[in-house]
Amino acid sequence: MDRIPKRSFWARFRAWAWEQGNLKEEFAHLYSDIGRPSVSPAQLTGAILIQLEKDLSDRELEEATLYDDRVKYALRMSRNGPGLDAVTLCRFRQRLIAGDGAKMLLDKVVALGKERGLISGETVAIVDTFLVEGAAARQDTITLIRRAVAMVLKVAGFHECREELEQLLERKDYGSPKKPAIDWSNPAEKQALVESLVKDARRLVKAVRERADAPEELKKAADFLERVAEQDIEEDGEGRIRIRRGVAKDRVISTVDPEMRHGHKTSSNKTDGYKAHLIAAGEKGEWVTGIEETPANAPDAEKAEELVDQHKGRVGQAPPKLLGDCAFGDPELREKLQAKGVEVVAPVPPAPRRDGHFSKDDFEINVQEGYVRCPAGQETRTLSWGKDERGRKIPVYRFPAEVCASCPLRAKCTDSKLGRQVRVHPREELLQALKKEQKTPEFREKYRQRAHIERTGCDLKRHGARKARYIGRIKVKFQLMMAAVLHDIKLLLAAFDKQPGELPVQGVVSA
Repeated sequence: MDRIPKRSFWARFRAWAWEQGNLKEEFAHLYSDIGRPSVSPAQLTGAILIQLEKDLSDRELEEATLYDDRVKYALRMSRNGPGLDAVTLCRFRQRLIAGDGAKMLLDKVVALGKERGLISGETVAIVDTFLVEGAAARQDTITLIRRAVAMVLKVAGFHECREELEQLLERKDYGSPKKPAIDWSNPAEKQALVESLVKDARRLVKAVRERADAPEELKKAADFLERVAEQDIEEDGEGRIRIRRGVAKDRVISTVDPEMRHGHKTSSNKTDGYKAHLIAAGEKGEWVTGIEETPANAPDAEKAEELVDQHKGRVGQAPPKLLGDCAFGDPELREKLQAKGVEVVAPVPPAPRRDGHFSKDDFEINVQEGYVRCPAGQETRTLSWGKDERGRKIPVYRFPAEVCASCPLRAKCTDSKLGRQVRVHPREELLQALKKEQKTPEFREKYRQRAHIERTGCDLKRHGARKARYIGRIKVKFQLMMAAVLHDIKLLLAAFDKQPGELPVQGVVSA
């Protein structure tokens, strides 16, 4: 093992985990009091971290612990001894997930960073998000319905009512993995297939709900079938069923992982799966102090309050300032975090600019005096009421149709025959004050630190957080947390190289 450089990841990980004792036997609560696991839980935890670092599957890791001296050395395994079995690793991972092991490890690693003075409660924190590719494939509407019908029939088989339900179905090919035998280039045949699938789904759902003795598991399967069967279709006036254009809100995209969703950060950056939400602190925003997950279509700021709470729980106090992009600049979120003692430093979300037309930001809005002035100099005080995307009642100023019709700037402003309208935010005065503030040199100086988290997120994606290995939100969150643990461990190793000395020792582990 002398061939392995002392400054390599393998040697430093071994020193930190075993010689400094930071992966001690602290997983006893995951096992019964009788007997002892034949493989060290600490060794299995180290193996999961190495698996993320080197992007290995369970079988690849099993082979690495048999043939790769670097992995054996890092895990303090005998060079000629047996490797770690993939099944054992999988079973231990299940225990680790059930026992909140990833949270416990992240708590510990952040505490070590704090003890070494690498994280301070007085420093600012930074929040950001990135998309995580799901482990399951996206399915089209026809596949979704067929698989969901098959799921209902499978559950019905466990409760001895499958044959009864199958008799209600027009199609008899739900047990076949092959695609239906139609001419897929013929729109009429494709529409007929969609109609038959939707009608079968509706019959099945109705039959399950009419059964007084239907078990809860079967009801849930029927509810899921109804959702996937109805989300993408529409009926014309003659009762014909067809796939509608566009994407349904919160569309289910897979029967294998029903919690996956369509997501996009930009018009070109699209991913089907999940979204990671992280908060980082430290001198350059490099220490991950909290991480959450949501389906990919969730708003970027949805987990901001939870992230602040995680940071406070691990660091000891809420960050005095929280830096984020414009997704975190909403006035309501600012007020909620201000109540926690956190000042949000983020740009205000820009007003939408559709098809090159003037946006709301091009208008002068005076809430106190009750008027809106357009770029052409026209002023209106005509006020009505509407609702925003959250369903809240908001004021809407309307310009007279005859004024807009004769305006020389009409082509850049509105296509409506009723004239331009301007929707006013419930906290419009605060929004305008924030927009003025973000143009100042002081704001730009504070905000420039936000870019540090891009590097942190990039490192997480390179080492375990870019693509989900597992199915479902619970397991995806475990993966993200373990990637955060690995990232922070490497920061500890780097700090130890720069400032030699004893890292906080938590006990000695026997392999």
